[in-house]
Amino acid sequence: MEIIREMRKEIKKRNIIDIRREGGITAVLGLTYICQCNCVHCGMAIYEKNISTELKTADWLKIIDELSINKIKDIVFFGGEPTLRDDLAELVSAVKKRGITTVVDTNGYLLTNNFVKKMKIAGLDFFEISIDSSSSKIHDDLRGVEGVFNKMQEGIKNCKSNDLGFLISTYATKDNIKNGELKKIINLARKMGAIYVRVLSPILIGKWLNKDNFNLNESERKALNNILDDKFAFSEEKYCIGINKKLIYISPYGEIQPCPYIPFTFGNVKKESIKSIIDKMWGHSMYKIETDECLMNNEKFRKKYIKIIKNSSKFPIDLVKK
Repeated sequence: MEIIREMRKEIKKRNIIDIRREGGITAVLGLTYICQCNCVHCGMAIYEKNISTELKTADWLKIIDELSINKIKDIVFFGGEPTLRDDLAELVSAVKKRGITTVVDTNGYLLTNNFVKKMKIAGLDFFEISIDSSSSKIHDDLRGVEGVFNKMQEGIKNCKSNDLGFLISTYATKDNIKNGELKKIINLARKMGAIYVRVLSPILIGKWLNKDNFNLNESERKALNNILDDKFAFSEEKYCIGINKKLIYISPYGEIQPCPYIPFTFGNVKKESIKSIIDKMWGHSMYKIETDECLMNNEKFRKKYIKIIKNSSKFPIDLVKK
């Protein structure tokens, strides 16, 4: 638990966003697009779900090898739902052997005591667990699966009993800012013993691609900031690690993208090196856009690229050929 203790010390001393600015690169590995849930806000809903074409264990081990020599500080296992992959423990172990921090982003449904213990042995640093509401019924409705809230709570208890740290991930909306629900989620996370809470703003992609009215206005942003406590709950809206070249995403099929929510690919790891793809990606003109919000919500970005996205039926889109 040394990494958890050190993280808590850093959070107490300064804003968690400053830590991310100063840190190395985070690699998000999308192991699968398959998931038990059918969330109303799912940003991955535009992507094809095809287990047969997902990268195999050997592919991911090769990728982890290559990432370990490219200044990668953290690896986040993402989905879909990454806990559905039978090789997750093996991949976590491979990352830890290379001295890289490991995170599993999950809905918490499969965090049984045996599973959590297995992840602990593999060397997982912490889980990032999603909570959409402090109400079990509303959370289940938003996730589209009955009982997922209770499963998530049981999973958190199992994390605590196995001394494995966890973060809480949630999102702000016009409604949950106004009605106080977001504050309740943060208070619940504190009561549960989370390290901290990450609050996303509505991301206008996936099922929310055409929901421009969901974007927070200036007064709602101010209200959100008043709810947050940067020593425990922070919003990534203040600093986009993707556009600031602190993050890369590798999809279940090997495509490299700026982040999971930006549906453009700059190359596939099966065809060229990760470094060459990253160099090509980070040299693209979209990285010149200045923004303090998710790129998918940025007015300049949407004006230039949203038609390309809305007119496409297959994702990610190869932007190099555009």
